[in-house]
Amino acid sequence: MMWYIQDQMNTLLDERLQDIQGDHSEERSESHRPDFALWGAGAEYIPSLTTQTYTPSMRSTLLSSFFSWLRSPIPIKSPVIALNEGTNPGECWPMKGSAGSLGVYLAADVVIDSVTLAHVPKSKWTSPKSGRSAPKEFEVWSVWDIEHFLRLNKDLETARHPIIVEGRRPPAVLLASGRFDPGTRDKEVFVVTEEAKRVTRHVFNHFGAGTSVIVLRILSNHGHPDYTCLYRISVHGHSVEGLLAQDEESGNVDM
Repeated sequence: MMWYIQDQMNTLLDERLQDIQGDHSEERSESHRPDFALWGAGAEYIPSLTTQTYTPSMRSTLLSSFFSWLRSPIPIKSPVIALNEGTNPGECWPMKGSAGSLGVYLAADVVIDSVTLAHVPKSKWTSPKSGRSAPKEFEVWSVWDIEHFLRLNKDLETARHPIIVEGRRPPAVLLASGRFDPGTRDKEVFVVTEEAKRVTRHVFNHFGAGTSVIVLRILSNHGHPDYTCLYRISVHGHSVEGLLAQDEESGNVDM
């Protein structure tokens, strides 16, 4: 029965959030969970929700001279890099400017419980300034109506605290926000807020759906004026398909 699925999903969410909040080594535990934002698993970036990639200037650089000699353009790094596992120096997506966004189609429909941001480990920094390009203030949104979200993009205050209406799902909900400091931790887990948990439960309970689109909004970086280097974003939770299959196999639900 549907009430049983809802109860099981709510219990899973509560237990997972308690585990994360009570464990200061959460980045180690999250590394063993499925990453629904992993490109190799089927995730993709969404061009309409993604800021332009930074392209180095061709003027007066040894790199530009080399590529000019080859009569080739400087290679442009795709946002897909941020959806891969590498965090070695240079294995990042250089987003143009100090603020912008990355939209992602997740590999599955997911009830999200946490998001992880990662940067190159400080032990591999080539200079003390290597952390300047890392994201600083950020937000992660679950998006159900992309067109509506794009219209709200300049004024998201109305979407930060959505009113739950029976029979409707909001265009988006703010899952998590915070400050990322790679000088302290090169990988950090951010759990979804209580309000986001309430909204995502509503969507699951009434529509049998989770989240298939997220948007990472980078509000600032640590001081680099030209670009922001995003090494990796990971999304963790429970797939809707898995939740339903688990209950069907247990014989508790008559599908």
